[in-house]
Amino acid sequence: MPKNAPTRPPKEYKLDMDLPPYERWKDIILDNKAGIVAFHEYVHSVTHLPDWAFHFASYSHAYNKNPEFAEELQAIANLTEVDFSFLYIVNYLYEISAWCTSTIVRTASGKIIHGRNLDFPFERFIANLSARVSVYRGSQYLYDADFVLGVLTIHAGIKPGKFAISINEREKGSIFENLREYLYEDSIGAPYLVRKILENATTFDEAVQMASTVRIIAPAYYTISGVQPHEGVIITRSATEVTNAHWLKDNTPDWFILVTNYDRGEIEPANDYRSLPGENRLNLIGQNITEQQLMDEVMAKFPTLNIETIITVIMAPSTGYFNSTIWY
Repeated sequence: MPKNAPTRPPKEYKLDMDLPPYERWKDIILDNKAGIVAFHEYVHSVTHLPDWAFHFASYSHAYNKNPEFAEELQAIANLTEVDFSFLYIVNYLYEISAWCTSTIVRTASGKIIHGRNLDFPFERFIANLSARVSVYRGSQYLYDADFVLGVLTIHAGIKPGKFAISINEREKGSIFENLREYLYEDSIGAPYLVRKILENATTFDEAVQMASTVRIIAPAYYTISGVQPHEGVIITRSATEVTNAHWLKDNTPDWFILVTNYDRGEIEPANDYRSLPGENRLNLIGQNITEQQLMDEVMAKFPTLNIETIITVIMAPSTGYFNSTIWY
């Protein structure tokens, strides 16, 4: 278990989207350049792939797919002196594999609390590059999110007074289907959509609409919580459509919902048995649960917390509570 090491909060930064890409990322990336370079070197050393495998994506190719994404990534490549194509591949690791747990609970007082664990390989590298970023547009505050620096996507974030959102990988489809979606369709990366939702949606309903309709590369679960007692949903997505929307108010019991990486009703594999233990712990605690209890007694307990859990975030949209814990 990763708890052999002391836990710690992530580093904190401010990002101004009104600045040009190079300027908006300069201080953040230079402060973490050594970590990004070390990650780059480690991936090269353990994958044993030929050099051409890391150089298939040019800036022009990326720009044709998504100009804003390409410009930001080129700025990071220039700042770190790491190859653009390598950074591009790293930004699409979710479309290959990821594991997570997300949950929404409604307390007895009606407050909505949202918890999420990020489980992923390269634990120490990802932990070292994890940061809480407060995003602004000029003087206007937009949202807070956990970023992995060098990566332009987001896996969990909050727009205080509006909504919170997290993403889980969905164990459906194949890497070949994801590749086809990337090459031939007007799709965006599933976790990049989380960032676009946090930037552009202004209400819970708008967040749900965007998560339900924008075409994505890989199947995913979007867990979205709001400020009203009924505002909680897990949206099960294919690349093109919603295959299921499981609402908090329709669950049994109707005060919590939880998802890992498998569709509701599916039996989890014996080597990845996380949903039922998490649900059982929530039932034992009951609806008087607090943010700290959700952290200590659910998200930080095995097997919800496991050897690949890198960071846990607890969010409460109505109050703006946003607390992240790094386990490595």
